[in-house]
Parts: sequence; C-alpha cells; structure tokens
Amino acid sequence: MSTEPPWTRRRFLLSAGMAAGGALLAAPSLRAGVRVPPTGALRLGLLVSGDATGASARAGVELGVEEAARTAALFGRTVELVRATSSLGDAVAAARWLVADGNAQVLLSALSDDAIAQVSAAADGLRIPLLNLTATGDALRGRDCRRSAFHVAPSRAMQCDAVAAWLAGTRNAKRVRVLADAGDEGRAIVDRLARALRAHGVEVAGSPSPDKTGPGKPGVVTGPGDARPDAVVFALGQTERASLLDAWRTAATNPPLVEIPMGASPDAPSPVEIFQPAAWHASLDRFGADQLNQRFQSRARRQMDDAAWAGWAAVKIAWEAAARGRAQDGPGIAAFLERATAQMDGQKGWPLSFRAWDHQLRQPMYVVSRSPAAPAGRVSGELPAGERSASASSVAQLDALGDAAASTACRWGDA
Repeated sequence: MSTEPPWTRRRFLLSAGMAAGGALLAAPSLRAGVRVPPTGALRLGLLVSGDATGASARAGVELGVEEAARTAALFGRTVELVRATSSLGDAVAAARWLVADGNAQVLLSALSDDAIAQVSAAADGLRIPLLNLTATGDALRGRDCRRSAFHVAPSRAMQCDAVAAWLAGTRNAKRVRVLADAGDEGRAIVDRLARALRAHGVEVAGSPSPDKTGPGKPGVVTGPGDARPDAVVFALGQTERASLLDAWRTAATNPPLVEIPMGASPDAPSPVEIFQPAAWHASLDRFGADQLNQRFQSRARRQMDDAAWAGWAAVKIAWEAAARGRAQDGPGIAAFLERATAQMDGQKGWPLSFRAWDHQLRQPMYVVSRSPAAPAGRVSGELPAGERSASASSVAQLDALGDAAASTACRWGDA
C-alpha cells in the first residue's frame, strides 16, 4: 500500500522554491507529487487548563505556531492562534466562542478527560476537529469517543502496553504485582495492565487493590507466603503514592517500581527510582529530537515534556493536514487526518498516523527512569523496541501499543 511521505521541513522548502518559480522548477522529479496549498489562514483555537500541564501544552503550541507560521509564509498563508483559557464549567462555551467568534478551524485542547468529553461532543455539532493534547483516558477512545476528536496524547492502554512490553523484554520480568486505587479508574488500569502483562507471558501476582494490601507498608510485596515479584507497577493518587514511595525508601530489598501516572504530575519528585511510560523526553536526540528540544528550551526556558511535545506536534499535524490536504476548513482538515495514507513526522523516527477506529495517534513510547540522582529522568527504553522491521509495516508495529480495532468500544456515538 502506498503512503504519503511525512511533510518534512526539507520538502516544504523544496515546495516553496517551486511555488516561487525558482530554479527547482527545472527538476521534474521534484515537481511530481508536490501540491502547493491554497492561500488563506489556518486559525487554531486553544483551550488549556490553568495548571502546570496546561502551561506546558501552551508553550509547545506557541512554539509550533511560530514554526508553522514561518513555513506557511512561504506559500502566502498564515497560521494564527486564538486563545481561550477554560475550566470544566465553561469549556464548551469557550469552544463555541473560538469557532463562532474566533473563526477557528481546529481546536487544540489540554483539559481533563471530563472536559474533553464535553468539548468533543460540542465539536461534533460544530463539525470542527479537536486535537486532544493531554487526556489519556481510554473512555475517550472507547465508549465516550467522538468522531471530531483526534488524540495526540497516548492512551492509558498505550501506556500499559508499553510498560508490559518493557518489563517482559528489557527487564525480563516473569512475575509482576500491580497496585492501583480501588475506584473505577484504578480497577480499569489493573484490568488493562494485567491483560497486557499476560499477553507477554508475565504472571500478575497477588491482590491488586491497595485497600486490601496496604500500599504504605513494605510487606505489600513480601508478605507471608508471597513469592517476590520482579517488579511492582502502581497507579495511585497523591497521598497513597507518597506513602508507597516513602516505604520503598526505607526498605532496602524491594523490587523496581513502575508508575502509571494518575494522581500526580508525571515529573513529580520521587525519593526512590521509579520508571514511567512517556510520549517524550528532553534527552531524546535522534531524528531531529535534539534540535526540537533545544528550540523549545531556548524559547520556553524549560525542558520539553509530554504535554509540550503534544502541543507542538498538534500544530504541525494541523498545518500539514491543511497544506497537504488543500483544506481551508475544519471538515477538510479532519478528512485528511482520517486518510489511511496520511502520515506525519513528529521527530520520533516513525511515521505517525491516526487510527481509523478511535482516532488515536500511532506513535512510539518511551520508559523514563526518575530518581533523586536524576530528577529530570533518563530514557530507559523505547517501544516498539529496536528499529522498524523490514518484514512488518510501521503501522502494524505501532498498533501493538493500544487497543486494537477488534477490541475497541468506539462507535462514534452511533450505536
């Protein structure tokens, strides 16, 4: 199956030379397949929360807009940002204002799962694509999915699959204990992670709920009659998280800790070494990641994290869809993103694309180690592991992370 190559900066510059009537017009091989986008403005509406994650996403979006605007100017186009800071109470009203009064063709959202569920429902009615930058909940890609929503942030299912593959492969784990909050979200994480671990031949040990095991006690993994697990994976709120980490700090023989971030910021300090799934890290240096990290650091005076990368990538995705899809409105941009052949470059070394069944962005994941000695973290693993296989498409490899078409609960609200 043929695919459209990612729209790299080099291809944009080559295309700009053609559009300007320069010497590159003499090269027929370069003219083939180049489509000069129509004139006009791409207006992006931004909805962010007022917390640190929202601030990080906003900084990534601002860098993305600056860079996309410079490229767009080569074609006589513009990329503009319309802002609206909102909370759950006014997110829908803000989204409607961005579209009706701000003339936004695309919405970028760094809000909670609940707020995005409401805004994406409104976006369906407005016939405008919404790019989700930060919300990881599987329900947004499942029972609460909306056709307008495209998820740049990885899902919980992707995080679980990445952790399971890393534990089974890199760490050679055979037995893993899972701890999570006793509520619905915690139970869902336990169930999804247990399925992922068992698919890799890893035994899931013991009781998964901290209300039964007592997460603040070292004996949680070494109790009477318990074989020692090779690792412990936890997804806890801030209070229980702090208790568990403090217990690990005072116990010398506990196994490695892996966190599915839930109640705390992913880069919250830890008194002991922990491992976390991530969509980005400031130490990445291949495939142009080092230049991207440096540009962001120079502009924002902070390191690029998951939310910042998602903000930058979302702008790049929206601009590429508008340019390559020759689209000047929201439905046209959404239609391009839904194409099976549409691929984007996110400086990760893999072509990125949206899945047809839940609009989740296919992308590699990383496992990051954080410790008192390295609070900023370091990359301990990349999933899928190794280079892209010549015998399997990148789509198939990336689809190993996250819910497959056969298991999705997404029905675009029609069922």
